Amino acid sequence: MDNNYLQIESSQRQHNESMEHECRYRSAQIAEELALFSTLKPSIQKDGNQWCVLLGGNLQEGVASFGKSPLEAIRNFNAEMNKEAQQLIPPDKQ
Repeated sequence: MDNNYLQIESSQRQHNESMEHECRYRSAQIAEELALFSTLKPSIQKDGNQWCVLLGGNLQEGVASFGKSPLEAIRNFNAEMNKEAQQLIPPDKQ
């Protein structure tokens, strides 16, 4: 085999390994984002042209978030829950 072929093969192998690593990383990220959602079991439903994640009886009393997709709404919900949790920590402990 000539040297050019070996270089191309090596480059393709490295690219494939990099893509596999990226895929595993993204899967782990999504699993982490879904962990809080699956633990708390809020409702998720389509609301107009957005998705709504709601923990609680209604929008006024519960924690709600919206997004263009279910995953975006869940990510926004996680951010909102983190804000709520930070408010529970005394200032001297932050």
